[in-house]
Order: sequence, then C-alpha cells, then structure tokens
Amino acid sequence: MINDYIKGETSDLFETIDDLDEMGFFIYEVLLNTFVLSKGLCSILSIENTNNFSFDEFMDNYIHEDDHSLITSITATPSVPKFKFRFRLVDNFGFIRYVEASGKGIFDNDNNLIKYSGIIRDLSEEKYYEMRLKFADKLFSELINNSYQIVYSMSEDGYFTSCSSNAFKYLGYTVNEIIGQHQCIFTDDATNDILTNLRKKAIETGKPQELVDYKIYHKDGSVRLNTTTLFYIKDKYLNTGMFWGVVKDITTTKIIENKLSENDKKLKDREEWEKIKNEFIANISHELRTPVNVIYSSLQLFDLYIKNQDDLQFKGKISYYSKIMKQNCFRLLRLINNLIECSKFDAGIVNLETYKLDLVTLTASICSSVEEYTSKRNLTLNFNTIIPFAIIEGNSEKLEIVILNLLSNAIKFSKDCGTIDVSLYIKGKNVILSVKDNGIGISKDKQSKVFDRFIQADPLFTRTNEGSGIGLSVVKSLVETHNGTIDLISEENFGSEFIVTFPLIATTKNDLDKINRVIHTNHADQINIAFSDIYDN
Repeated sequence: MINDYIKGETSDLFETIDDLDEMGFFIYEVLLNTFVLSKGLCSILSIENTNNFSFDEFMDNYIHEDDHSLITSITATPSVPKFKFRFRLVDNFGFIRYVEASGKGIFDNDNNLIKYSGIIRDLSEEKYYEMRLKFADKLFSELINNSYQIVYSMSEDGYFTSCSSNAFKYLGYTVNEIIGQHQCIFTDDATNDILTNLRKKAIETGKPQELVDYKIYHKDGSVRLNTTTLFYIKDKYLNTGMFWGVVKDITTTKIIENKLSENDKKLKDREEWEKIKNEFIANISHELRTPVNVIYSSLQLFDLYIKNQDDLQFKGKISYYSKIMKQNCFRLLRLINNLIECSKFDAGIVNLETYKLDLVTLTASICSSVEEYTSKRNLTLNFNTIIPFAIIEGNSEKLEIVILNLLSNAIKFSKDCGTIDVSLYIKGKNVILSVKDNGIGISKDKQSKVFDRFIQADPLFTRTNEGSGIGLSVVKSLVETHNGTIDLISEENFGSEFIVTFPLIATTKNDLDKINRVIHTNHADQINIAFSDIYDN
C-alpha cells in the first residue's frame, strides 16, 4: 500500500490509485526536495517501494536523458495548477518505459508552491504496439510499392480507396484520377459486370475470387491483359468491409504462351507431315514396286513360253499373264494420274473446262458399265433415282474419275455378297450423289482424315487392300473445283456412305437442249484404271 506519509497527505484523493495496474502515484515535496513514490510507480520502475529520492537523484536515475529538459520546463501556477505530458522513464533494468504524467501543483495560503502530486500511467505496451504497427505499415507500403504487381483497395461498391504507386505509372493516370473513381473507367461494360458479380461472390462466400484474362484500358488507349484476385475484409464492429486486390499484367505472358502454342502446333504439324511423308514414301514404293515386279515376272514367263512353243497351254498362259501385265500397267497409270492431279492442285494450275451436262445420264452410264464387273465379284450394284434429269456445270471426264473412285472404294471394302447403292436426288438447289456400301466401314478416329492426302485407314503392312491413299484426296479436290462438297457417314463393320453435293442448274427436259457436249458411254479404260488395285480372288 501507499506509504503512511502519502496516506496522511492525500488519502482523500488517491486512496484507490495504488491498486490499479500500470499506474502509480507520486508526490514531490518542493521544500524537502523529496520524491515519494507509490507501490504502483515503484513496480513500473522495478524498484523497492520504500525508496524516496531527491529531485536530482530521480532525474539522473530514472528520467531518460533526452527528456530532462522537458521535466525541468514543467511548472504550475495558482492560475494554472494542472499539468499533463508524456515522457520516458528508465527502469531499474535499463528498459525504457513510455509514460504519461498528469497532476497538479499544490499551493499554500500565500500561493507558494509546496508540492506536486500526480499520477503516472505506463503506456509502454500501447507504445510498442503503436511502433510495431507503424513499422508494419511502413513495411507493407514498401512491399506493395516495390511489387511488380499492382495492389489496391476498393469499397464494397467498386470505388478505389488506395493503390500502390506503380499503378499510376502502369495505367497513366494520376493519383486524383484513380482514387475515388469507379472500376468501370478501366474496363468495358461486360468486364465491369463480371467484376461486380465477383465482388458479390467474395462478400457472400468470404473467399478470394479471381478473374483471369480480362482487359484493362490505359489512359493512352492501349489495352493490356490482366488477372486480378479480390480479398474481402469485413469489420465486424462497424459492420462494413472493403476489398484488397492484386492485379498482374499477363499480356507478355500471353504473347509468349500464344507464340509457344503456335510454335508447338507448327512442330506437331511438321512432325505429322514428316510421318505422312514417310508413310507415303513407303506406300508409293510398295505401289510402284508391286506392279513392276508383276510385269517383270510376266515378261520372264513370256520368254520361257516362247522358248517352249510346243507347250499346248502356251496361248492360255500368254493370255493370262498378258491380263496381269495390263492390270498392273493400269495400276501404275492410275497412280501417275493421281500424282499429276495432286501436283496440279498444289501448284494452283487447275484449268477445268466445264460445260452443262446431265449427271443422271453420266452416273447411270458408269453404273451400267461397272455392273458386269461387280457381278463377277458377287456384289450387287443398285442405281436409284426418281429424277429424269439433273443438269450441272461440270467436266464429264473429271466427274467420271470421282464416281469411279467412289465405286472402287465401295467394291474394295465390301463384304462377300455385299450391296452397293448409288443414288441421285434433289435437295433444295442442289443435286445429291450418294455411294453407299454395307462393307467393313471406317472407325470414328479415322473418318476425319480419309480425305487427307496419303492417309489410309489400314497401315501398309497390315492392310488387306491395295492403294496409295491419294484417291479420296483427288476426289475431294475435283468435287470442290465443281463448287461441290463431299461428306462421309460411316460406322465400323456396317459400311460407309459418301455424299457428294453439286449445285443444280435445272431438272427439266427442255434444258437438255442447252447441253453442248455428248457424254461418252464407253468407260472401259477408265474402269480398268480406277479398279486396277482390285485383284480377283
């Protein structure tokens, strides 16, 4: 408790001071030059509470040297007896204590100052927190202002309240042009709506929200891609909140990513093209070598039979091997023709001579010529149409190649006793040619590539049918030169349907007079060439 001296002098004013934490009471007797300290003040100074000090002793031992002049300047007068100020004490262990003194001077009847009495409150913990907060605030400011990313704060309704210094340089706006402005000045309407919904979601969930790849408009009119992350912080006492956000410019990153993606695509395309080229070289080598070997072997047998003319089977064998040689010559001719067509398309020198022709007559003539061939292979070929005429602008020789190639594919991939349906019908302003079989079909993963050059559904060493893989590519190119399109519908093990669409000119008999070319009906040579890679069982 406060010593008896203090109690006797001031018990009516300070009887409870000594029981308060972080607070002490003092009396300075001016005439006696003596400081009397309460137990609480002794505790603040970490000393025994029985000590009394002279002014100089107290000043030298417990007042921070930088505050000596402050202490000596404190005075009290009868008219202004009260005082209040802050200074620093140094406790018995050398630690600085931040304190606040408040009290008054006491005067006798003659207005002579006889003593000071007052309270000293320890503010050290509060001061330390204040200093740490200032340091943290400074550190935070240094971090955000030297960050490569823009840090900002925003009200709940989207108005900027602060932002890091790099934002001004990045956006081109001054401080006054940003602080207090709404986010919409930097974004378009659609992005502003997205950011508004993002803020609402952050408030509702209490979780950070992110928006990637959105545009920010700079003062100079330039546009940059950015990503932003919003954090919502709410003051539960004030029942209001604010947003902290981080903006990162990803324009350069996106350019690099797009460039890398583009280069990666080019690399993959190159690798794919190299693979296709290598497969084509293997295919073409096989395609060229096989008929040459057959022709050479047939010629060797010719030499042998000529030496042995007395062989009764000479004529039949000569005829048989002659047929093989012709077929392989046709096969080479087909391959060469397809390669020539491909080179023309690549060079862009396709000079297609077109005229008005009847597609019904042409298709019927070709199917009629092929029917005998399909019958020998135990296949049924049906030609179906309800339209008498279908006049288009085209080239009959090129269209013959298209139709025969589609029929060749249908024959090659049909099952025994299979059916091939060729149909012609009108759809809108177009005429549709359909070639459909019920053969082995094409798997889903191969269908998108059947019209690519040098592509075959079966690998070279496992396929059951011959072919270079350029026939359908040529067909597609020829169809497109007629302003037409070609599509595929197929299901593995259930067959395929190729659908060719041509612009229709007319369907009436009167328009036949406009046809200025006669369609030849002898397709034997073209059939031999188109079907040259189909061998008899």
